Amino acid sequence: MPFYFWIGHLGKVEQDLSKLELVADKYSLAPFRAVAVGLRGRHLLRIGQTMDGIHNLQDSLEKLRVLRYEMLVTDFVSELAVSLARQNERAEALALIDDSIATQLDLKRPLHLPALFLAKGLAFVCGESQQGDLAVECFKKAMTLAGQQAALSFELRAGLELAQLWIDRGQMRRAHDLIEPIYGRFTEGLATPDLVLARRILEQTSVQARQTG
Repeated sequence: MPFYFWIGHLGKVEQDLSKLELVADKYSLAPFRAVAVGLRGRHLLRIGQTMDGIHNLQDSLEKLRVLRYEMLVTDFVSELAVSLARQNERAEALALIDDSIATQLDLKRPLHLPALFLAKGLAFVCGESQQGDLAVECFKKAMTLAGQQAALSFELRAGLELAQLWIDRGQMRRAHDLIEPIYGRFTEGLATPDLVLARRILEQTSVQARQTG
């Protein structure tokens, strides 16, 4: 199911999530119930029911903490933090992410760090009083960590966010040179949203760079 969230296939998310909710309730599986609440929260956020989504994620994370069950916790933390930042609750969002980053570092589990630094960068540019320079550093960190893990999709997504910041600053060539080599490493999935956006950015920055160069 996380894959379908990643590519924005909400129809498939709803289908699989409904099955999970039924199974969790039927067999009284407390950890699965808590995970289902979090996944439902993510789905609610994607369809515009922001406050219900935030409440579901907060409820899920508390239940998972009590159960000492870590499945999808970092996914939920990342989604919740960005949503809080969009509601101008950046301090709470950053505290949530920093605590999760510290936990992953203490446990020597770097797998989820790219996603957490990506979320931290997004938290800096969501809502009011955006902090673009801090976001740049987070997106760079996310890209570096993703590269070390050969997590190409995460590297691209963080790169797209960084490229958009540079485009907003008029640095078209810099954005183009960032995305081009990453995009060139993909051999499949070219119709997925991130790769479609990457092509659009490459086309946009190539044209504008020529016009200004």
